[in-house]
Parts: sequence; C-alpha cells; structure tokens
Amino acid sequence: MISRKTLSMVLAAGLLASACAGVHATTLDAPYVSAGVDYSSGKYGLGSSTTIWDVPLVFGYSGSAWSASLTLPYLHVSGPGNVIPGIGVVRNTNPQSRGKAGSSAIVIPATYLSGTASGIGDVEAQATFHAVHNRDAGFGLDLTGRIKFGTASANKGLGTGQNDYGAAVDLYKTLGPGWMAFGGFAYTWLGSSTYIQLNDVWSGNLGLSYAFDQGDMAGG
Repeated sequence: MISRKTLSMVLAAGLLASACAGVHATTLDAPYVSAGVDYSSGKYGLGSSTTIWDVPLVFGYSGSAWSASLTLPYLHVSGPGNVIPGIGVVRNTNPQSRGKAGSSAIVIPATYLSGTASGIGDVEAQATFHAVHNRDAGFGLDLTGRIKFGTASANKGLGTGQNDYGAAVDLYKTLGPGWMAFGGFAYTWLGSSTYIQLNDVWSGNLGLSYAFDQGDMAGG
C-alpha cells in the first residue's frame, strides 16, 4: 500500500488564474509569477520512506483565448534510488543513482539503498487553448499540450534525463449557482533511457466543485 503525506504552500505574485476561470470568472489577459513549496512523504509500496521537497517557480500568461506557463523546479529528495519524482517506483539500473554511491552492481528493487540528492528538477512548458468558452451555456473546453524537459539529474535520481510529451482535453460545465462539473483525459509519451524503461500512459480526471464565493472553491 502506498502511504503518502502532502503539504503544499503557495506564494503568488501577479495574477493567478484558475484552470476553470474561462467558465465561471472573468479572465484577464495578463502575465503572472508564482512560487510554491510542496512536501510529500510516502513509502510507495517499499520498505522505507521517500521524502520530496519541490520548490517551483512559475512564469505564465493567462488569457481569455489561451494560457501558457513555464515551471522551473528545485528538488530535494531523500529515499531509495528507484523512486523518481513525478513518476514513482521504477526499475533503475543507473550505477550512479541516488543511494548507490557509484557502485557498478545492478541491484534488484528489494535491495535499493536510500540516499539524498538536491538539484534542478525537470523544466516544464505548457500551453492551453480555450477552444470553447460559452458563458451563457456555462460550458468550456480546453486543449493542452506540455513538454517536460529532462533537465533533472538522472545520476542523482531526480529524473530520468529524458523529455516527456503530453496532450490533454478538459471540459467544464456549470450545474447551477456555484456548482461546476469537470472532467478530462490525457496521454503522456514518457521518455525512456538506458537505465529506466517506461511505458506511455493514459490518465483521466472527473470531479465536482462548489464556489463559496469568487475567491474560494471546494471540490474533489
């Protein structure tokens, strides 16, 4: 069983726009900058815990027709070298990876040692086209493309060292005063390396949210 605790804190400067802003709030054409801190800790089904501190700096633009962002993260990771931030548990045969201390031996997952590493994470660029924005009908459709550049060190176990590419479709529909249903699906082409082999993945989301006022929202 995966045990995971997460604590997030965001400090923003400029205009921060909700992903659902195209449907239920006024969207201004403006750039923004945000910084945050995300902490997570879990065993990921392994015998020892992995803790990850992620400090992202985001530069973006939010508009009525499209939005874009560039995320520059800094990572601090402690745990087994076969847990990769943003991916999870993998078979990692890199002899230099976190916890292996330069050993040339290829170990099985059960014998991975823990280690600590810090450095720049994978830089991610994302652009979203608000293809449909019908305020009268309370309906919106977004098309998103993203590239995750393999800038995180594979030798430190902070990433795979390979680029990932993704595409997503998201829909939003208001159901009445304050209520909104949302859902979507995405496909991600995951880059594989000599040491880490990954399969491309589908993902999806479905939920319901309620806005208590224009600044506060709850949902799941």
